[in-house]
Amino acid sequence: MRGFVGGMKYIAPTADFVKSIILDDPDCIQTEKNECQAFNTSVVIDPLLFKRYDITSVPAVVYAEGLEVTDSMGSEGKEENARCNEVYLLCGDVSLGYALEQIYKKTNFQKINKMIKKLRGDFY
Repeated sequence: MRGFVGGMKYIAPTADFVKSIILDDPDCIQTEKNECQAFNTSVVIDPLLFKRYDITSVPAVVYAEGLEVTDSMGSEGKEENARCNEVYLLCGDVSLGYALEQIYKKTNFQKINKMIKKLRGDFY
């Protein structure tokens, strides 16, 4: 994410938004007796990534070939902290599978093809 919903001084709207996208059932209310199931993922708020990869509209998928990060606690958006060979960007309301297929057509990188197969459930 590029920033907080409503600005940095409003954390609750951002927390609510993140909750709505990572919970399997966004209407689930967690209690001592009821644990809400969530997808095993993380959400990163880093406006420097948008600047580095020239993301001007979302949703966006970025594939940074050969990405090497010096400090894992620092921002990948800082060029002195991360370097890569090539960057491929696809913006638009498309599925992740479609975005990866378009990037694969441009790059022919087998790692991307493996990701596509895994998304489809085709492991062979």
